[in-house]
Amino acid sequence: MTNDRTNPPAAGLEWLRFSALPFWATVGYDAQNASFLERMDRRGAPLAAQPRRAMTQARQIFVYARAEARGWYNGAGAIARAAFAAMVERYFEADSRPGWAFSCDAAGQVTDAKRDFYAQAFCLLACAQHAMLTDEAVALDLADRTLAFMDTEMMSTHDGYAECWPDAVLPRRQNPHMHLMESLLALHDADPQRGYLARAAALVDMLDARFLQAEGRCLGEFFEQDWTPRNPHTAFEPGHHFEWIWLLHRFEEAGGGDMAARRLALLEAAVTGFRSDGLLVDEMSTVGVAVTPATRLWPLTEAMKALALPQAAAINAPSPADCWAALHRRFLSDAPDGCWQDHFSVDGLELVDFIPASSLYHLCCAFDSLAELSHQRQASSAPTGDALKLE
Repeated sequence: MTNDRTNPPAAGLEWLRFSALPFWATVGYDAQNASFLERMDRRGAPLAAQPRRAMTQARQIFVYARAEARGWYNGAGAIARAAFAAMVERYFEADSRPGWAFSCDAAGQVTDAKRDFYAQAFCLLACAQHAMLTDEAVALDLADRTLAFMDTEMMSTHDGYAECWPDAVLPRRQNPHMHLMESLLALHDADPQRGYLARAAALVDMLDARFLQAEGRCLGEFFEQDWTPRNPHTAFEPGHHFEWIWLLHRFEEAGGGDMAARRLALLEAAVTGFRSDGLLVDEMSTVGVAVTPATRLWPLTEAMKALALPQAAAINAPSPADCWAALHRRFLSDAPDGCWQDHFSVDGLELVDFIPASSLYHLCCAFDSLAELSHQRQASSAPTGDALKLE
């Protein structure tokens, strides 16, 4: 285990910069249509006919906007700008109805017009990153129009937002609300004066009132319309715990209040999901038994972020470098260069026959967050201006 938990694993960052980002900016990007592909086959060949979800476009825009900000990939900003313009043209109010359509084909024709809550949340994230990339207010105006649509058409009488519009579906989930929290924090970073942090605070209230179960130790996943849990107290996803831990940290850093107790409770439950091989199970029971012992790539990336926080050093948990080693061994080592395998059974059988583009977001988030923490640690340990003068 590494001494500095915030230091990004060098091999992982090198893989992201020189393998993954170039691959998805070329093979995974339809430059003619300024649109990202949805998936590759197992050999890394494009599956270009697959409908392209707004969520995937938004995630990839986030990735390349962050890569530009970090200086990780030459030309990342140009890709992010072009893809954002195309996403707005093809998905936002494309059928003369408010909000973002769910998916389009390669030519930009809407293939699924529903307004999916999860997709709206990620389009908000893309708006935030585009605003920070360009320093232009137009993307934040789009975000405000999206939030106004959600407040008017998707707001539930039982707190939070419906899963989809115009036809609501069940079960309700905490997960889209979590990603809305992520987007609101990013929007707050882009403009602290537009009230996004207050919206994020309302979602922390929902976390307390609706999502947390088992005396605040575990996140519920699926709910009825009135937020009655489906199969209460039976299972939770460690990966979502790690995501919430990081978001609560960010909310606290933004001035939202002390989140330490919530983070610790979620962390202590989440680390029970590690298998002996360093991978994370999909679902754990509240009594510490694996409900779904299969394993996916993305939870390890979220663990890298949460386990880099100072609180994690006080418990018996792997380091971010340990998580990267397990992730590379299981999900990257046998994949085409710049790609990954996504999901394995407990017996090691691959559970999907394609490479999802959307996983790049999780990988980029992990290294971006570790870079942020490392920068903060270095800044806090640097000599003051007076000390520098004395030297």
